[in-house]
Amino acid sequence: MPAALDARPATSTRAPTERPPRLQPFFSASAPLRPTRFGGGEPLLRADLCEIADESRRLGLVAVVTTSGFGPTGADVVRQLAHFDQVNLSHDGVDGGYAAVRGRDGSERVAGLTARLVDAGVRVGWNVVLTRNNFHTLRATVAAAGALGVADVQLLRVKPAGRATDLVYRSLRLAEAQVAALPGLLAELVSGAPSIRIDCALIPFLVPIDASDEVAQNFSERMKQTGVFGCEAGRSLAALRTDGTRAGCSFEARTVESHAPAFHQALPAPCNTCILHEVCRGGCRVVAARSGDPEGRDVECPRVRAHRDRK
Repeated sequence: MPAALDARPATSTRAPTERPPRLQPFFSASAPLRPTRFGGGEPLLRADLCEIADESRRLGLVAVVTTSGFGPTGADVVRQLAHFDQVNLSHDGVDGGYAAVRGRDGSERVAGLTARLVDAGVRVGWNVVLTRNNFHTLRATVAAAGALGVADVQLLRVKPAGRATDLVYRSLRLAEAQVAALPGLLAELVSGAPSIRIDCALIPFLVPIDASDEVAQNFSERMKQTGVFGCEAGRSLAALRTDGTRAGCSFEARTVESHAPAFHQALPAPCNTCILHEVCRGGCRVVAARSGDPEGRDVECPRVRAHRDRK
């Protein structure tokens, strides 16, 4: 039984028309509250957006919607989004970071919608996809989110899926120097507001490769105590598309059952002897699937890179 569900359109159409899937079969009546995240395409283009939110909450779910903010702009948008427990706005960075990733600068538009939602009492989060082109704006982006009253910033690792496939992905993925700088930068950011949330695919990057075994072990224990783990695909996370197809996460290919849990039970070297393996779980399965590594490893993990270089 998943602890979180990503619900998305079956295709990449920008005007989703499919009816939302029935959510009831995925959750038992006695199950605890679970976040159900509705994404896109662009949810704001749906005429039944309020109905989707209300039905989710009727089922006792935590209804979250992710929007680019580039749908309708009228006064009714805030009323629609207020039906959700949280609204996550996609924001890839201030000071040119947004344009560097998406080819157009939507940062002011997102900031404007953020301010309107916060003024209306809606809980707002920002989703920031970390790439080599916007990494340098992360401090300023988090500061801007805090100034607008954003509740949390979710940092997402760019993956070879969706809008970042193939050559686009290779040009966007973090450079090795940026990966090395990330732990120190996150330690700085988590000490302030807003709250920082971490994509499960970022876990392999969070402990410097030159950290002592003691530091790595302490990190692993803290993550286990707080329930923060690497790849959740097919474990506590599932994805459901409007045509009824399922996957382990919203970035995986459409399969009824994710292969990630089986991989987690038989990790290859160096993951199987890594101090972090219980929380990291061998890195991102989507990245691994597109990398061509014969053993299915996340080849962007610094420890996997070092292992391959030694061979």
